[in-house]
Amino acid sequence: MKKVFYLTLLSVVTVCILVNFTSCNEQKKTDVNTSISDATTSEFEETNDQDDENTVDTDQSNPDFEYTLLSDGTYGISKLVNTSATEITVPEQYNGKTITKIMGKAFADASKLTSLTIKNNIQEIEVAAFSGCSSLRNLTLPFMGTKMTSSEPIGFVFGTDYYSGAQKAVQSFQLSGGTVRYDNFYIPASLEKVVVTAGTVHTYAFEECSMIKEIVFEDGVTAIESGAFFFCDALESVSMGKGITEISDECFRGVTSLKNVLIGENVTKIGRYAFDGCVGLESIVIPQKVTVIEKYAFDGCTGMQSIMFENTSGWYRDYGSASSTGMNVTDPALNVKNLTDSREYSSDCWKRR
Repeated sequence: MKKVFYLTLLSVVTVCILVNFTSCNEQKKTDVNTSISDATTSEFEETNDQDDENTVDTDQSNPDFEYTLLSDGTYGISKLVNTSATEITVPEQYNGKTITKIMGKAFADASKLTSLTIKNNIQEIEVAAFSGCSSLRNLTLPFMGTKMTSSEPIGFVFGTDYYSGAQKAVQSFQLSGGTVRYDNFYIPASLEKVVVTAGTVHTYAFEECSMIKEIVFEDGVTAIESGAFFFCDALESVSMGKGITEISDECFRGVTSLKNVLIGENVTKIGRYAFDGCVGLESIVIPQKVTVIEKYAFDGCTGMQSIMFENTSGWYRDYGSASSTGMNVTDPALNVKNLTDSREYSSDCWKRR
């Protein structure tokens, strides 16, 4: 009887152990599965957080550029992304803030770009910003040089490093201490037209730019200094806006290919030797407000056929003495003879009362 009792007890204990073992094993599996699920979810959430941190803030309305936030709270263009673009107008704002700067080498890969327009929101263009723009034909600038206050030639924005399709221009500029320095700048050989919208065009601004054919100075340009176009052998057309009041001495001297000049309506003075040697110039109109034409202003313009005065009254020759001789300037052909031939009256200063 005892034997039967012990056998029965042993069976019950065995069953209990098996039941408990199975239950514990199932719970362990559940715990393990739960742990894996939690870990996977946590890793996914962490990955999403990392993606959010690395997302590039792209301006979907104008995805052509990469931007850099500047210390003053404005933005600078650090890189052209759309390197296949052929025509670009630099935007005025990004992220609701003004774009004020184009950084060095920003357009280094823009070998297909043919037309670039930069508006007056840009306050600085770093040196060599447009290096590599080997196909550029039309360029609109808000000022000459790297800043509105600079006196640098156009070569600065293209830089001193050679690139395929560039043409060397030896240009001079003045350092802060007054020393004049020469450097080799590399300008696209394809560049034909430049529009400047504001500022001063300083001495030697376009020196040796023998590729440029047309230059337009809009109303915001206030002065063109002497010698701005030395050795601009291809320059054919110049147009001046309302902001220019004087054509400086030797401004266009020796620009033999010059054919068309539109003098600004507010110009009051044409300087000495201003157009001396412009043998390709055939006609010119002297605007209403001009009161002084300095000596030799049109000397050597052997191709000139017509010089027309919008205001024909009150003109006289002032040859450095108390006396003066009145001049009839109503005949465009006779004006040519008088103003272009040093044996006549081109050596005299012409004035209007």
